[in-house]
Amino acid sequence: MPQNLPPNPSLPYLKDQAKRLLQAFSESKPDALALFRSHHPRAKGLLSDALKRLEVRLGDAQLVLAREHGLRSWPQLKRFVETHSRPTDPDAAALQEELLDAARTGDAKLLCEILDAHPELKDTADECGWTLLCHAALHGYTEVIEALLQRKADVKKDQPSHYAGQRGHREICRMLVAAGAVDDYAQTHERDAIEAWRCALGFDAKGLREILSRRRDLAKSTGPMKRSMLHEAATNNDVDVLKVLLEFGADPNATDARGETAFSRAASHGQRAAVELLADHGTACTIFTAVQFGLLARAKSILKQDPEQAKKTDGRGFSLLRVARQYNQKEIARYLLSQGADDSNGSAGRWLSGKEIRREDWRGTTFQNINFNGSLFDDIDMSDVAFQNINFKGSTFINMNFANVQIDDAVIDGMKIYGIEVRPLIMAELEKRRKG
Repeated sequence: MPQNLPPNPSLPYLKDQAKRLLQAFSESKPDALALFRSHHPRAKGLLSDALKRLEVRLGDAQLVLAREHGLRSWPQLKRFVETHSRPTDPDAAALQEELLDAARTGDAKLLCEILDAHPELKDTADECGWTLLCHAALHGYTEVIEALLQRKADVKKDQPSHYAGQRGHREICRMLVAAGAVDDYAQTHERDAIEAWRCALGFDAKGLREILSRRRDLAKSTGPMKRSMLHEAATNNDVDVLKVLLEFGADPNATDARGETAFSRAASHGQRAAVELLADHGTACTIFTAVQFGLLARAKSILKQDPEQAKKTDGRGFSLLRVARQYNQKEIARYLLSQGADDSNGSAGRWLSGKEIRREDWRGTTFQNINFNGSLFDDIDMSDVAFQNINFKGSTFINMNFANVQIDDAVIDGMKIYGIEVRPLIMAELEKRRKG
């Protein structure tokens, strides 16, 4: 039987997953390399350099995806999906979509009304396998979580406690942990082990210290994917638990099944406090991570030991200065400029002197005759916004919603989306229309 598939998987979803995996492999992403090494016959046993040189196509990514889910081949996975994908009753589908919307928006009243009439829908999941609990945990909707727990929703399905933890929703995380969400992480029925995992993932440093003081060995225990408590606490940015685990001998350089350390887990989830703590304990840190999190002393140390690192680009082709802009690390940027980083187009300079606009809801707004030159936009909902005669030159956009945005008569020199410069594409399309 396949493993870890969504409840009602679709072929388009799995094909998209395979394409994403192929792209991630081409960019030498650690997760993708680890999956190929684990599941592709030509990749087994290869060292990193040889693995990165391996020529792979979409069919290879599909094979890896199938084997990750416990099947021998893509055709076998395809047949399973075609056989087990079940047509959904239109009325039930509409109710499920209402439930998912209620979980995503925190509408506990509507969710309770539907589940009181249809209790069998308490574990409704979307096409990606995200349950109602997962959506509510991610967004921090305590009332929705309480309602689902009262109705005995599955607290282990797709790990809703993980999403609550990484977003810092501590009370929700504790509620899920108390309901047994992480008990299987201990991989034993031993009470101390289960309680240690509950404390580590439930933001209970004091309780964890009490257990480790008599059972020091548990500090190095591992759960699913060979992840330790240190991995999980780093993902949750729980510095207090991290300190306890390190004090009792947890290994900061231990790797999970994907080759990730606690430090790399913290970095990939944007958990600055955990990154800083683990960096202070000697965990290896790349120059890009140092720039991303503004670790100026670490960046200076790395560049002093190897000045050539200053010329490196990441998997997207971004320079260190561009990464500093992306994560709004102005002190690091100023240091890089002082060391001769290339800013020949002046974009970094404009950004350093520009505005910062964060966490705004601008849905449906019209902007006219505004100079946003060098501005930083972070976590802004701009859906259905209209821009007229706007200067976006040198601007940086992070975590944006641009759905149905209309931009007319704007300066967009240097604007990039997913690393692709927008203006040449627009000019080419306009020229094509002119000739047509």
